[in-house]
Amino acid sequence: MTEDLKRLFAATPTVDHARLNAMESAVWSRVAEIRDRRITDQVRAATVAVAIMVGVANGSFLVMAQRPQPSEMRIFTTASDLSPLTGLDDLG
Repeated sequence: MTEDLKRLFAATPTVDHARLNAMESAVWSRVAEIRDRRITDQVRAATVAVAIMVGVANGSFLVMAQRPQPSEMRIFTTASDLSPLTGLDDLG
């Protein structure tokens, strides 16, 4: 059996350690890149979720808020809405 092992070791080509070291550093840099991308994706998803929650909360507060009554002084403002239909908003 030891003769078989000696023959196998003799038949194995020599190993270029410099190439293996370069491959190991390439593998670890790829692992770090994947980890960084995963963290970035998680932060991005959390940011989108918070933005959606803030938008829903803001929209629900705006729905619950009362609309201000039109003022009789609005004809003097820059946004006076001088259209013929402005009198209709008092009806509804």
